[in-house]
Amino acid sequence: MIRKMRTTIKLTCFFFVVVFISCNNPIYTNKGDKKQTDSLTNCDTILKGKKYITKQVPIYKVDTSLFPYLDTIVNLEKRCPYYKQCLSGFSFIISKTSDYYELNISTLNIYTCDYSACYGIFIYNGVRFICDGFKIDGLLYKTDESQYIRYLNINRKPTDIGPDDRYSSWSFEYKNEKLKLTVKHPCFSPFHGHDTTFTHRSF
Repeated sequence: MIRKMRTTIKLTCFFFVVVFISCNNPIYTNKGDKKQTDSLTNCDTILKGKKYITKQVPIYKVDTSLFPYLDTIVNLEKRCPYYKQCLSGFSFIISKTSDYYELNISTLNIYTCDYSACYGIFIYNGVRFICDGFKIDGLLYKTDESQYIRYLNINRKPTDIGPDDRYSSWSFEYKNEKLKLTVKHPCFSPFHGHDTTFTHRSF
């Protein structure tokens, strides 16, 4: 009887280990060594039965100067009526003007997003940010880690590319190593008011 109980316990533990490993895609260092797992990859089951692309992208760390802004952006986004943990993320696009760099952070669906120009990602408070445009050491720092990401292989319309004012959008000016918020455009929500230029839709 005791032997049967021990066998049952071992089989149960083995089952949970197998399930845990199979539900998480590993993150790799640039040398190809496994580093850690990312819980966001559990959501990849959404792609089952659909055509998708797999891409290995570097993982970045964001500068601490952005933490207060990202805290606000993520907390507000999680109150939006369209927010879904497995789908919602942000673009993190840096462009250059004649006098300064401009950072735009906008809502997107992490599976319908086009990663072809993406040079990396970072995760902040459980939300994926997809990096595009210029790379600035004062805002982003490349780590020795990378991750395989998956996204839908679909035909994208020109209107699907770039920020969409139906969702949240934030803009910053970066000059002389200082960050300045220039546009605050949260989604409509009973928790944080309504911007009359904004309408929302579900993913």
